[in-house]
Formats: sequence, structure tokens, C-alpha cells
Amino acid sequence: MNDIEAWLAHTTKAGQNPWEVYYKKFVTCQQAESKKSQSSLSSQMKKFQEELEQQRQQAMSMYGNTNESMEALPNSI
Repeated sequence: MNDIEAWLAHTTKAGQNPWEVYYKKFVTCQQAESKKSQSSLSSQMKKFQEELEQQRQQAMSMYGNTNESMEALPNSI
């Protein structure tokens, strides 16, 4: 226990506590990971929206073709 307390209390040559240095590195790393994951999510969402729009357009063109085919059929009712 004394070793941990001594480590937490001592300062580096730069005058900082080692735990502060490690914490700053940790926070910087966490922020970078957060930005990276947000960017990845954003690009995945954009890709999903593009695929959804493409499927919608295909469905609309199929519906249009089906509707035209139905109009060409004679009314036998």
C-alpha cells in the first residue's frame, strides 16, 4: 500500500503526477475512439439510407410496371 501511495504522490521530471499523465493519455484515447466510432456509425447510416432509397425506387418502378400491366388487361368483370 505504501508503494502505491508513494507512486501517486511523487512527481515526474516535468512536475506532473504519473497518474495525471496516464489519465490524460486515457482521456485523449477515449475521445479519439469516440470520434472514430461516431464517424463509422455516420457512414454506416448513410449507406443504409442509400440502400433504402434504392430499394424504394425499385419498388416504385415495379409498382408502376405492375400498374401499367393491369391497365392493359381487358375488363372482364
